[in-house]
Amino acid sequence: MDAPGSSAAIPLPLQGSDSDARLQQLGISPQRLADALDRGESAAREADVFHPVTAAGTARWMETVHTLRAGLVLDGWSTNDERNAPRIIDPNGRVAILPVHGNAATGVADQTPKTARARGPVTSRAVQITGQLELALDLRTLISQPTGENRGELATWFLLYHRSANDGLRAELSLPIEVNDQNVVVGWKERILLPPRTYDAYQVIPRDAGGDDDSFDFPVAAH
Repeated sequence: MDAPGSSAAIPLPLQGSDSDARLQQLGISPQRLADALDRGESAAREADVFHPVTAAGTARWMETVHTLRAGLVLDGWSTNDERNAPRIIDPNGRVAILPVHGNAATGVADQTPKTARARGPVTSRAVQITGQLELALDLRTLISQPTGENRGELATWFLLYHRSANDGLRAELSLPIEVNDQNVVVGWKERILLPPRTYDAYQVIPRDAGGDDDSFDFPVAAH
């Protein structure tokens, strides 16, 4: 279901010094994001042919989550695992971050990224909340009242990442605003592009069947 009043139009992505300034405004250390992405890369490389085919992607996601949260907690953030969504929330209770695997358009300024697989109900709810907040902000603007802050809801940003054999790891911190009928995030209210992470060229990316089981949508057979 698409968020009310949203569209998949490409927002102008922030890059370079503009990206740094926006992260500072949000109270997010760029180094915390870089450390998390690098640790995820290291964890993915521990997978070999004896692991399940989803091991590299799942290990990348798990260690990205762990390192991001462990780092930001030192900056006063707090962990939150409501409905098994491993978010980290800023001290003001306004911004949450959730690492998510993106498709090949991730980190590319003139393309619109999507999440790499259909999201679970927790992510869909986060996007619905973001859409509702945007609609409320527009309404307040129309009636010329101060925007203020909705203390009852969080804006959940995605630390969206994609590992490419040719381009290293591209990532962005982006605010989802639209999901399609397949429950894939396809629209973004804001995109903050991060510097690409490059790794040793001689190292081979471990096989990955599109893991990153971050929505916990595992099928269960009835017996």
